[in-house]
Amino acid sequence: MNGCLIHPEVASEIADAVGWYQAIDPELGQRIHAEVFQSIELARDTPHHYPKIYKDFRRVLCRNFPYKVIFEIQPSGEHVHIVAVMHQSQYPEYWKERVQG
Repeated sequence: MNGCLIHPEVASEIADAVGWYQAIDPELGQRIHAEVFQSIELARDTPHHYPKIYKDFRRVLCRNFPYKVIFEIQPSGEHVHIVAVMHQSQYPEYWKERVQG
């Protein structure tokens, strides 16, 4: 796997999560930031390891925070497409609007 494509809204999702935890404790903000990017790397490096949750979309759960990375393997097999970084229990279906069509 060579790399990943990232949906434009993912950056704001990460920033929102980091900001929320940063307000509680700056160290928590740093930890969630690192963990989300580690999850993205796992999706990129070992995408077939993670379960399908909807059609060909898969998810990686963050280990210590209630967040998940939603992605799909591109048809070429050379990239994954990160479509959402989201809280596990808030609006669980919203990301599907990004992939309809």
